[in-house]
Amino acid sequence: MKKTAIHLLVWVLCLPAVLFGTDLNDVALEGIPAWATPKQFRGDRHPFDIRLLAKKEGLSLREALEVQNHYLDMVDDTANARSPEEKFRLALSRVKSDENIYENVWNGEKIDRAAFIVVFDLDDTLLSQYYTSGNKGEKYRDIKLQEGCLRNSEQIGSRTCGNCIKFAPGWKECIEGIKLQGGAVVFFTAKRDSRAQQILDHWFWDSQTPITSVIDGFLTKNHLTLVPKTGKTAGRLRAMKDLQLIDPSLQRIVMVDDSPSHTYQPMNVRPVQRFLPDSYLADGTPPEITGMYENTLKEVAGEIVESIGFAEENKIGFVEAYRPYSLIGRYALFDLMDTGLSKTEAALVLRKFPCVIENKF
Repeated sequence: MKKTAIHLLVWVLCLPAVLFGTDLNDVALEGIPAWATPKQFRGDRHPFDIRLLAKKEGLSLREALEVQNHYLDMVDDTANARSPEEKFRLALSRVKSDENIYENVWNGEKIDRAAFIVVFDLDDTLLSQYYTSGNKGEKYRDIKLQEGCLRNSEQIGSRTCGNCIKFAPGWKECIEGIKLQGGAVVFFTAKRDSRAQQILDHWFWDSQTPITSVIDGFLTKNHLTLVPKTGKTAGRLRAMKDLQLIDPSLQRIVMVDDSPSHTYQPMNVRPVQRFLPDSYLADGTPPEITGMYENTLKEVAGEIVESIGFAEENKIGFVEAYRPYSLIGRYALFDLMDTGLSKTEAALVLRKFPCVIENKF
């Protein structure tokens, strides 16, 4: 009788977990130092342990990431009076029960079956929003979001005005080349949803086709994550773009980014020079600098096409073939080019002797 009573008490104490599953406190990362993430996670803006959430709830990593996105949307909604736990449970329920779980563009079937995936950072990589010369006239901008500034305290013409968009030269040709090779294209911005959506609403591939009909995925600030310290990772106390949440294998994915410090997978990142429209458009800019901006995305596209061809011919993975062009591989690549080899020749040497490239910084 005593054993039965004890078993009943244990069952009653565990009943909430049985009925409701994972709690917010189970997966929310707490105790983030003030210096670690200045604006991303504060108050109830808990970052999640995405891998733990996926394991506990039987979700894919991408689905677990979307739970965080829905949760943070509700936290940012000042009219939503629910408790953090209620918001988390509602976010989890949406992802587990709704067929249309993704708030933004996400062609999961295409991304999962693509031979390779290219993720483009937006800000200062594919486009620039906060620059001065956009207000000088139409030839200095590709999109005008609105009259005046997005920030009322700023004056038109200041760098932080933000009412104009200029795309990096060659952006369309680069994406077109990737799509022709059968690749998937994902955009990842650190902008808030509202700012990102404003750009998407004005961005067209051609006069009739919105950019959202061309790309396969779109991620925003709410999809940045912190990586907790585990036996396999050192932990990251900064909001990061975790590419493994898109491609768990990390064998099919690379990211083009002017700020690779926001990632921690250097074998999967292709760094590019920051796009500065004011320099690109200014009178008197040396042709070498102009040419650098105009050649950057062309070079990226060429490296991807060459790597795909090599991977198919040699029956290896895309990232393995792309490694010489990656953030960590480029050191050896440039050193070999200093001996007189062309970039393609240097890449072939590194593919033949991959041990020359470090596996991590």
